[in-house]
Amino acid sequence: MTQPTPVSPSERVVELDYVRGLALLGIYIMNMQVFNLSWGVSDDATGLSLGLLDEIVKMAREVFFSGKFNAMFSLLFAVGFTIQLQRLEAALGDAGRWIYVRRLLVLLGIGLLHGLVFWFGDVLHTYALLGFLLLLLRQVKDRWIITLAVACVFLPTLSHYLADLAYGPMSPQQMQALETAEVARDQAAFAHGTVSMGVQRNAEVFGDIYSGYFAAHRVVYMYAELLMTMLVGLLAGRHRWFQRAAAHPLVVTRVQRIALAVGILTAAGLYYAASHHGFGSNTWLAYLYGYSYRVCRAALMVFYVTSLLRLIQRPAWATGLRPLALAGRMALSNYLLQTAIALFIFRPWGLGLYGRCGPAASFALAVGIYVIVQLPFSVWWLRRFQFGPLEYLWRAATYGRFPPMRGGVAA
Repeated sequence: MTQPTPVSPSERVVELDYVRGLALLGIYIMNMQVFNLSWGVSDDATGLSLGLLDEIVKMAREVFFSGKFNAMFSLLFAVGFTIQLQRLEAALGDAGRWIYVRRLLVLLGIGLLHGLVFWFGDVLHTYALLGFLLLLLRQVKDRWIITLAVACVFLPTLSHYLADLAYGPMSPQQMQALETAEVARDQAAFAHGTVSMGVQRNAEVFGDIYSGYFAAHRVVYMYAELLMTMLVGLLAGRHRWFQRAAAHPLVVTRVQRIALAVGILTAAGLYYAASHHGFGSNTWLAYLYGYSYRVCRAALMVFYVTSLLRLIQRPAWATGLRPLALAGRMALSNYLLQTAIALFIFRPWGLGLYGRCGPAASFALAVGIYVIVQLPFSVWWLRRFQFGPLEYLWRAATYGRFPPMRGGVAA
């Protein structure tokens, strides 16, 4: 029986690295506003004075970025899951699954540490938990995977309805009072508090996400959305869509155009529902908003992925975007580095800018840090080493030994 080893750089599917690099940028753009403001609270509710540029950036962020890039990352997670599990099972048979279970447990531990201590917006633990579900679904037929993915579009509506039944619907006044209280607590801890106060508040918010009304609504909403695109990724990995993309450019182009058309249509529905302020939680406008958002989220994500795949088939673009792929090779390290940099910018023990950056400034910070810091750092690191620092430790914990580290990839 073959001894399993981590995937070497030469065995990687390079298309996935490019897409991971793009996903990292989109995720940072969306996360930056949460580092700077309260969880689930709009920019307006924090008392920030928004100018015209802020309003434009805020609208663009919601239309083009919101949900699209965590969808992209969840798709990539499932594609990677399929490739890695197939490789392990080819080497070890059924025992290979237990190595993958250990890989998920390590990721879960990293995510919980990140979420409870450093930043409550962690998504790694969510991927790890859904990874266990993917293990159960790995041999389920395609038609049932597609059925479950479609069901995920409607599941958040059901969870919202049941949450309202269990806890009673919240009026706009109740929601406003809740937001005001949350903003005050966050300001005390994140804008003016000590390090220990920040950690305590962070753990408190992380726990609140999984308790009471929000556990019955927001958590199901989040998990259903991520699972929907993970199931698409499961199919993509199973049928080697990324590996076959270069050989089928017309298919990629067709999917790109269909995804764009669906994205535009559902974005129109999203805009129509959002423009009618004050609709209740169980009205047809609320349902239109939710369904439009979830389908638009997936459609535009597919459009972005297929557009990037078409670009990198051109040698000049592939070379120019090479730093993006290198950042994607060390996505875990870069994701956690984003947290470290943002905490330094916004917490009082750093630059203390919490609550002071509007949408335009947050957007510029995210793009600037990614382009000026993370891309060059990824290139520099991978010229010297085979893996990102945290990828190296993750592999070592998964396989029970330290793989060779020296010997960088071509940058």
